[in-house]
This record gives sequence, C-alpha cells and structure tokens, in this order.
Amino acid sequence: MRGSFLLTRPNHEQTTKYLFEWAKEVIQKANEKNFLTIDLAGSLAKKVNFTKAVKKYFASFIYLNGHGSPNEVTGYNNDTCI
Repeated sequence: MRGSFLLTRPNHEQTTKYLFEWAKEVIQKANEKNFLTIDLAGSLAKKVNFTKAVKKYFASFIYLNGHGSPNEVTGYNNDTCI
C-alpha cells in the first residue's frame, strides 16, 4: 500500500453530481497506484464522517468536492466539512 487517499463526493444537486461522477476516474487512478481509497460518497460526505476518517486513516492526500467559500468547504446538503 502506497498511502491513503481520502475524498468527499457529495451528490445532492446538479453541480455536486457532476463532481461525484468525475471523481470516479480519480478513484480509479488512485486504486491503480495501490492507494487505500476512503470514499465519502453521497450522504457520507458530512463533517462527522470526514473528521472520523481523518483521525482514523491519516490520509496522505485529501480531495474535497463540494461547495464552499474562502473559509469553508461543504459536503452533502452543504454540511460544513472543514
């Protein structure tokens, strides 16, 4: 195992559904490179799950999909992840 790759993939509206689908290719490439992939897909892309995954896996790379601002990144149903 080369490292771990944590990503959020909310899919609650048109823009996040696009990102959800596009990230499948990223997941495939990470798996080909033998990374442990932690995929917080759909309704799993919430702060509680993100926080648990960060603590549990100490990911080598974190990839956040969703909306946000200069001060936050949101996940499923605009739940603030970070």
